[in-house]
Amino acid sequence: MKNKLIGKILCLLLFISLLGSLSACDIEQEQTQVKEIQTPNQTKNLQLIDADFIMTNGKDFIELGENYENLKINEEPSSVYANEMRAYDRFYYNDFTLFVGLTNDREIFSIDMGTSAFETARGIRVGDSFSKVIEKYGDNNGETESLTYIYKAKFVVFYFENGTVNRILLEYF
Repeated sequence: MKNKLIGKILCLLLFISLLGSLSACDIEQEQTQVKEIQTPNQTKNLQLIDADFIMTNGKDFIELGENYENLKINEEPSSVYANEMRAYDRFYYNDFTLFVGLTNDREIFSIDMGTSAFETARGIRVGDSFSKVIEKYGDNNGETESLTYIYKAKFVVFYFENGTVNRILLEYF
């Protein structure tokens, strides 16, 4: 008898706590809707995905984290810089630079793009407007010189000069 009473009390307490959390969720959802109504012109950050760390020119792809030895680009690097500490190699191409780790994986850990020949997965390239970046990636706290978007241990930075993208950097932390 005593065990049944304790069981019923526990069920009742669980039921009451569930009701409380449901109503808290409803209140939070309503507040969010009110905020969205109050600021309809505010742009949200759009969630990044792994594909956001790929640059392409329509036929060639450069992916952050890709093995450099597997990279297929119809261009040879103009020069190669081997870091004195031998932590990475730097491969210079006409308008972009790749930083490659010296581990067995030879992983590309940084892509520094300064050409409009390549674009991001969302279609942003050097020369595009600040507003196009905001449209494709979302607002980033009112910054105007650069916009940074982070996903897991990676980030993409768009640098601007006179309101247009002049450099795109994709990198691991």
